[in-house]
Amino acid sequence: MKKALEIAKKLSVSHLDIFCAPKHFDIYASENVLRELRDLADSLNMSLSLKAPAFTQNIASFNDYVRDLALKQYKRCIDLCAYLECAFTTIRAGIFFYEERRKMAFALKQLVENMNNILLYASKAGVNVLVENYYLPMDVVKRTRDLQRFVTFFSHFENFGIALNMAHLINVREKVSRVMHDKKVLEKIRAVYLGPPPTPWDTEYDLSKMDLVVKMTKQLFPKLRDRTWIVASIDSEIAKKLIRILREFR
Repeated sequence: MKKALEIAKKLSVSHLDIFCAPKHFDIYASENVLRELRDLADSLNMSLSLKAPAFTQNIASFNDYVRDLALKQYKRCIDLCAYLECAFTTIRAGIFFYEERRKMAFALKQLVENMNNILLYASKAGVNVLVENYYLPMDVVKRTRDLQRFVTFFSHFENFGIALNMAHLINVREKVSRVMHDKKVLEKIRAVYLGPPPTPWDTEYDLSKMDLVVKMTKQLFPKLRDRTWIVASIDSEIAKKLIRILREFR
């Protein structure tokens, strides 16, 4: 993590989003490690945020073990955010597999209750929680209409927000204009993940869609200029290219 902060500083980046997954970061790191991270970020004048584990975590699951583990890890990320003085933590809203889809009303009720639980916990800690759109068929939040529903459910929480993932939006063939034309959704977007589809967290990029990424960013950037733009890619050259593009728009 120390190396990541130093590289970010060399690139003149002012914010670092920490992916809470091995080998990037251990959410159960010792207090000494966390203190060192916080002090280094302060010395570099760099703000931080946390991207919570998202691969199997599901607060909508009917499986008690999966649901309870997700809640435990999300709350741990909230605690870390408070300690590290992070701007926010980003979470995956939930996944409706076959059983949840079969009993949709109950699954949605459970999801809302658990989100309320998370947001209340975060509010007491002074932490913002952002919900990210994903792209798999079973994800609860994929398209603008899903973001609209979450804004309706949770906008009364001041610490609730949206982390818009541009690559995921492209992957579900959603036009960014739909997001731009919804004022309530726009107001809740506090961060934008910018990277190549189908997902910035993978290695199998569809580079043929990079022009579309740039085009959509150019459309959206003027409306969200003052939000946190996070370049997400495990390919350093792609990351550098996207950083240059953002600076041109600025």
